[in-house]
Amino acid sequence: MSGYQLSEGKYVDNVLDDNRLWDAFDWLFCNKAINNSSYKFLFLKALMDLICQGKTRLSILEVFSRFTQISWNLVLKYEINQAHRAKGKKGSLLEQDLFDFLELDLNNEFVEYCDLTDSQRKKIDHKIFKDCRTYVIGALYDDTHRYFYSFSKKTNLLEINPQMADFVKKNAGMLNNLNYYKWASFYEKVNSPEKVNQLSGFIDLSFRREDESIFRTLLAQEFEREKTDIKINTLELLFGAPEDNRNVEKEETEVNNSDVENILFSDYESMKIFIQDPIKLIKTLKEKRGIV
Repeated sequence: MSGYQLSEGKYVDNVLDDNRLWDAFDWLFCNKAINNSSYKFLFLKALMDLICQGKTRLSILEVFSRFTQISWNLVLKYEINQAHRAKGKKGSLLEQDLFDFLELDLNNEFVEYCDLTDSQRKKIDHKIFKDCRTYVIGALYDDTHRYFYSFSKKTNLLEINPQMADFVKKNAGMLNNLNYYKWASFYEKVNSPEKVNQLSGFIDLSFRREDESIFRTLLAQEFEREKTDIKINTLELLFGAPEDNRNVEKEETEVNNSDVENILFSDYESMKIFIQDPIKLIKTLKEKRGIV
């Protein structure tokens, strides 16, 4: 049975080393992994956020509450397509539900998710949970080689593999960057050039890195740089030891973070090598730019 058809699943509880745990994210690079919508990126982001809050035994409704919060501005404020859309056709169920809620419950007056009343939040969270859970839970479970979590749609419970919870906490910066990069790439495929021009008006250009996708900047502005008031440095995420960070400052005069993400996240096997040897990544970037 295909993953998306599953109504329940148990995580693999064998001892997993870091290489095996990284393999849980190879779906982001795999052409065989089906990403017809943004749901997997949203669901992964929701799970990682909750894990970083120390939550590992969750109701599926709780995950979709965070899923709804993440998608709120992307759909209602920026009107970004969340799936491929044929001309004249409706958007994804996520988009339909949110725009229906905007019209019927908010009289077409946009407000921030945090400004909804408790009853409004519960209503839209439950609607998104009901309509968007059908395929994504089992699909992501299967795509991550069944390492990530156990779940049951019948009991509405999802439990994170403790090994994966530790791994996510340890590598949260890199995993989020990877997810944002692939998420932004998906948005580029399902949105028009006109949408890119429209989004430029929402972007604080001081956040935008050289040659960076407008969608990558927007995701950073929403979930990353806005919260820290600094630009996330992908290079620094690769260097764990403080003494290595001195090398990062020196190298940044010759390569930038968009270059890093373009090379780091373009190929899965190379990504694993570069994570183990960041200096090799710097050398590869220099060679590609003709610096050495």
